[in-house]
Amino acid sequence: MKRAAVASVIVAGVAALGTGAAVVEAGTSTAPAAPTKKEIARWRPFFQARCAACHTLADAKTHGRIGPDLNKLKPPYAKTVTQITRGGGTGLGVMPKFGDVLKPAEIRSLSRYVYWASRRR
Repeated sequence: MKRAAVASVIVAGVAALGTGAAVVEAGTSTAPAAPTKKEIARWRPFFQARCAACHTLADAKTHGRIGPDLNKLKPPYAKTVTQITRGGGTGLGVMPKFGDVLKPAEIRSLSRYVYWASRRR
């Protein structure tokens, strides 16, 4: 593929993300670094306050029954970033989007916490 064609594919892919979408950092779509103690101290209470009504997450001691049990689901990091950014879902409740409230770096940090906490026992 010629450079111009490759560049246009990249530009089209970036444009397809739309505004407000968090971009997953290269190399972090599978297993991000564990959250720092500071991140855990920040995001555990956030999760308890904003996510507990819907989600079960043992680390946060939450037992929501509307959304998925994150301990069982163990969502992939990239999917977690997308869900937190854009919200969505179907069924009884629709997850709110946090892309308008949190900065992309905060979304990645919260996603690292959820990824880590959902795999912790």
